Amino acid sequence: MFWIGVACQLLIASEVVVVLWSLHLPIHFFAVMAIEGVTRSLKLASGWVPARAGFDEGGAISAFAVVGLSPMLGLGLAFDSPCARSPVGLDGDSLVRLEHPQIESSACNHTGAFLQLF
Repeated sequence: MFWIGVACQLLIASEVVVVLWSLHLPIHFFAVMAIEGVTRSLKLASGWVPARAGFDEGGAISAFAVVGLSPMLGLGLAFDSPCARSPVGLDGDSLVRLEHPQIESSACNHTGAFLQLF
């Protein structure tokens, strides 16, 4: 049973790694653990809020700010897929335009334009 719990924790942390990789951000062990820890603790603390409305997004934004990454790119973690259409209408292109309005080309289709941000 212990090893099943360890495997589940590794899978949950791998979600953060996949999001960081898809956003072309540096992947560091302590950053992944900090992001996962902050988002998990905020999910636990916000259990009393109906549907945790806004807490997942706010937690991801806060977690990215804690480790020194762009807070707006933290929405990619909350939406789980930076290039997929989200329920509220933000996609990877919208996130890049929010953070860097001077970029006009697609972040998901033209990785060169996205990489120039970093």
